[in-house]
Amino acid sequence: MLQAKTTLFRHTLLSIASLFLLLSCSEQAKETEDDSAKIPYRITATVYNCEGCEVMMRAQAHRKLERIDSTVVKDGRYVLEGFIPEPGFYGVAVHYPKKLFTTAYIYLPSDSVHITVDGENSLRPNYFPRAVGSARHNLVSSDSPIQTQIDTFFWIRDSLQQKSMNDKDLVLEKFQQTYDSGDPALVQLWADSLENFDNRWANYMSYAADLFIRKGVSPEAAIFALMENRNDRMATDRFKAYLAALPAEHQQSPQGQYMENYLLENEQRNKNNQRFVNSRIRDLNLKGSTPAGIEVDESEIFKANKLTLVEFWASWCGPCRMVMPEYYELYKKYKDKGMGFIAVSMDNRRDMWLKAIEQDGFDIHHVSELKGQYGDDMRRFEIKGIPANMLVDDTGKIVAVDISRMDLRDKLKENL
Repeated sequence: MLQAKTTLFRHTLLSIASLFLLLSCSEQAKETEDDSAKIPYRITATVYNCEGCEVMMRAQAHRKLERIDSTVVKDGRYVLEGFIPEPGFYGVAVHYPKKLFTTAYIYLPSDSVHITVDGENSLRPNYFPRAVGSARHNLVSSDSPIQTQIDTFFWIRDSLQQKSMNDKDLVLEKFQQTYDSGDPALVQLWADSLENFDNRWANYMSYAADLFIRKGVSPEAAIFALMENRNDRMATDRFKAYLAALPAEHQQSPQGQYMENYLLENEQRNKNNQRFVNSRIRDLNLKGSTPAGIEVDESEIFKANKLTLVEFWASWCGPCRMVMPEYYELYKKYKDKGMGFIAVSMDNRRDMWLKAIEQDGFDIHHVSELKGQYGDDMRRFEIKGIPANMLVDDTGKIVAVDISRMDLRDKLKENL
């Protein structure tokens, strides 16, 4: 009997030992599998005139700008090193104390990446992402051929930006020539052309994507160019055709799927948003707080003005920062006649939101939930992209959605 129990005990010990050995082997296999799935990166940089500045590395929009790494500039240098979740483009931004930030877009993996940026000479106060490979931007050195293609894209975009400025100067010159013509209709025609010109900025930038993709670039670079211009709803049909022409594996990639869904949303955005017109806001109060952390009774702002513009924006949104001054000029002109202005920020970071408010200097009502696209008001009004706006009357009725500056000007002239 004792011998039988001893034998059973030995068998039990052997079974337990075998189980531990199996689990150990499984864990080792899992660790080996995880290690093989990791994609290492190492980025070095030389930074002039920005000692102690914060550096942030983020994924692209399809990963919700996920934070990958961060550091600070020390002795004019910084190093970012670790693992990325997937191959693709990543933005490396240097945040400047008195300005916004300058972003280099890097394709990873790459065996060698070095960024050179000058905080004084490479940055202008115009709020657009700072591209790579351009004389006025970051300089990126990489052994990736895809990175070389993206440098070409930004060179094309810079060239079209300069062309847009030149074209605007020509329109301005024509307006000045006709100003003293004595023909009010002709003067108004060129004045409208001049005012409308800034709205064509997105068309110039999306045309850069057209020219770039038609050069026969890699699928990775093509998707990057599309994502950079995804907010141009007028280019939706063209971009859908470009995306459909890519190899199936790239269409099915996370970036390709994100772009496909975004283009579908662009198609529906106007139709969906316009259904809010003539509806009333049930709860006239917005959910955010002021920069001082105070909740504002927006219903009183609506009631105190005949028309109130509610503009949805964010500190990191270049197009938003471009159109806001245009609406603000109208506000300054009509605020004493019954126009209100509320800016609802889609920011997550309080410091960036406050910095942008200080830089812009707009004396309007600012509120934010600091929840990004997941804020209650963003969901409530189905804000899927910015800039976006709605015009509300004194009873809380929405009279217009995504109204342009010129249409707003005409409506203010008519009603105030």
